[in-house]
Amino acid sequence: MRERAHEGPQPAGGRTAVLAVGKAAAGMLAGWLEAVAPAPGPEVEIVLVTPQGAPELPPELRARYRERLSIITAGHPQPDARSLEAGEALLAAADRLRRPDDLLVALVSGGGSALAEAPDSGGVAGMQRRNQALIAAGAPIGDINLIRRYHSRLKGGRLAAAAAGARQSSWILSDMPTGEWQQVASGPTTRDTATPADYATALRRWLPGERPAAAAAAPWPDDSCFDGAEWRLLADNHAACAALAESLRAAGYGPVEIDHGGDEMEWPAAVLYLASRWRKLCAASPRAALVAGGEVRVRLPRGAGTGGRNQQLALAVALALEGEPFTFFSAGTDGVDGNSTAAGACVSGATAARIRAAGLDPAEHLRRCDATPALAAAGALVETGPTGNNLRDLRLFLPGA
Repeated sequence: MRERAHEGPQPAGGRTAVLAVGKAAAGMLAGWLEAVAPAPGPEVEIVLVTPQGAPELPPELRARYRERLSIITAGHPQPDARSLEAGEALLAAADRLRRPDDLLVALVSGGGSALAEAPDSGGVAGMQRRNQALIAAGAPIGDINLIRRYHSRLKGGRLAAAAAGARQSSWILSDMPTGEWQQVASGPTTRDTATPADYATALRRWLPGERPAAAAAAPWPDDSCFDGAEWRLLADNHAACAALAESLRAAGYGPVEIDHGGDEMEWPAAVLYLASRWRKLCAASPRAALVAGGEVRVRLPRGAGTGGRNQQLALAVALALEGEPFTFFSAGTDGVDGNSTAAGACVSGATAARIRAAGLDPAEHLRRCDATPALAAAGALVETGPTGNNLRDLRLFLPGA
């Protein structure tokens, strides 16, 4: 499937449904409404699905489109009853588009998999059980979304199928690994190229004993519902890393290297990989900087504490490089890390000693996946609140403490 760039979807006399879902949904919707400025008449329907605490749609736009606008605040990272309400609202809006002059605009960003769902069976409890089990197992996001798609009446192109016959334009901010932007929010409007055999393999690996999906098959990649459909990738983790690297060069750092090699590694392997890359780079130049993108995987032990993948990684780096002159930053671009209120952490060679001075054992907190209390004791947490964006995680090594 090839990304298609275009100037922007314009209504053409029929119905227009603008469906915005994900952590960046409000900002994406505001941008589209301001750029296109459709008349707020009966032929326009807008559904905004966003997580609790995320930036809101500007008041002037809420007022202008209030008669045509539905806002649903749903659960994340665990789907909830409002997620089901959101999924049904999206499907219903798409189903009202049937003519060639109708237009579906999908504004899709990370977090949409939990925020909007129409499960094949099991309701909220089934969704939550599968979701929690996949996260606890440390499954890669590609397999998580694959299983989600097969257990959904919304994902895997099924939202596009609901609007078959209408023009479709999807705008995407990607929180997926490079080249996998079609899977953002589990791909409600994109072609699903995974096979039933791929699904069966992932299910056996991560959810042994789980009953196979009961949802109807996703549309094939060559299904007519995709005829004339457009997809535009607006930004991804590579773009975020490039922007960070540019600002570092402007600040006088160099060489500045960008690395994605640790993406989707389990956190112990990622620590070794990043530490090795950093030591080689900083040995070559006192002003070197290493920018690393992507996400690491964390298998949660029974009774895991408070934290997230960025804090787990930061605490592990603080221990692995204790006493060395460095600063390491790791945070989610969405401002949320795991089950904590922090976005991530910023540590140095002195962080582990500060944790011990506060009466805590950093190695024990690392073992229990309970990084938040330890990092809080060292003053190392980074708290931004929800940012209204989601382009995977950013990490940064700089010289000095």
